[in-house]
Amino acid sequence: MNTQITQEVPALVSTEEWRPLAPAARNVFVVMAFAWTLIIALIPASIIVIAEDDLPWRNFFAVLALALVIAILSATIAFNRWRNTFWKLDDEALHVRRGKTWFKHICVPRSRVQHLDFERGPLERRYGLATLVVHTAGSQERAVRQSGLLLADAEYLRDVLVPKDRRNDE
Repeated sequence: MNTQITQEVPALVSTEEWRPLAPAARNVFVVMAFAWTLIIALIPASIIVIAEDDLPWRNFFAVLALALVIAILSATIAFNRWRNTFWKLDDEALHVRRGKTWFKHICVPRSRVQHLDFERGPLERRYGLATLVVHTAGSQERAVRQSGLLLADAEYLRDVLVPKDRRNDE
C-alpha cells in the first residue's frame, strides 16, 4: 500500500493571482471614514454655534447637512479604496496594487523583509481582520501597511514571508 502523507494546503495559499481585500473590510473602511469625517466636520459647526449667540439654528442645520455630504463623500472614497486594492504573493515578492485613477503598485521582495507586525483595532477584531505591517531593509519607505486582510491571510503571509526560524514572536 503506497500511502503518501500530504499536508492539507488552505485555499489562500494559491496567491499567484491578485486577491481582493476581505469583504468585511469594506464595512470597516466605510464606517470608519464616515464616522471620523462626521466628527471632524461637526467640531467647527459646534464652535460656530457656540461662538455666535445670534446665529439662527437653520445655519447650524446647513453646516450639519454639509458635514453629512462630506462624510458620505469620504465613505464613498473609502469604499473605492477597498474595491481597488489587491494583493498577491509570488516566488519573489509580496505585491500590493492600489487605486484606479492614481495607481500604485508596491513590490516588497522577500529578501528585503525584516519582520512583520499585526495591528488589530476593535472593529478589525470584531470582523476577523488585521492590518499587516511589513518592515523592510534599506528602503526609503521602511514599512508597508496593508489593512483589510483577513486574519488568516495575514498569518499566512507572516508564516511565508518570515519563516518560523527567523521569527521572535514567543
